[in-house]
Amino acid sequence: MRKLRAERVSRESFSPYGDLIEAGGAYVDTINDGTSRRFNNLSRIQLTEPDAQACVHLYRSTGRRGGIEVRLLERHPFGSQLFMPLQGQTFIAVVAAARDIPAPEDVRAYVIDGGRGINLAPGVWHHPLISMADGDYLVIERADPSRNLEVHTLSASLQLSLRAEDA
Repeated sequence: MRKLRAERVSRESFSPYGDLIEAGGAYVDTINDGTSRRFNNLSRIQLTEPDAQACVHLYRSTGRRGGIEVRLLERHPFGSQLFMPLQGQTFIAVVAAARDIPAPEDVRAYVIDGGRGINLAPGVWHHPLISMADGDYLVIERADPSRNLEVHTLSASLQLSLRAEDA
């Protein structure tokens, strides 16, 4: 089984798959009579059908430890999917480019530190949420996800590695 090493994420490295959501580098407005700062335009929800609507979910995730095997990927062809941890927990984004069938060698894994989120572009293949600690996630996606889900079993499983020496 091939090892898949999770690497540190940057806006540039994640850009083929969507947006890395973080406050750094954003345009900031002071609002609410000076009591709040708004970090503007961190990402845009993308919906590819004219009458589609976005909805907000709360995912309550159980933290994962070592031994994570990546056997399948899923994608949402009609809209982006945004994940934002609410308690600052770290999570792993396992992704592959938006094409017909992802090959195991095309799969990448990124460590998303707490305080950051991601917005996966429509059609990007990804593994279901891998949270490294128990916690809640705000998820924004196209309403009626049952019509917006494709699942693919990889031709060969990958063993997710969080340590550089395992790769």
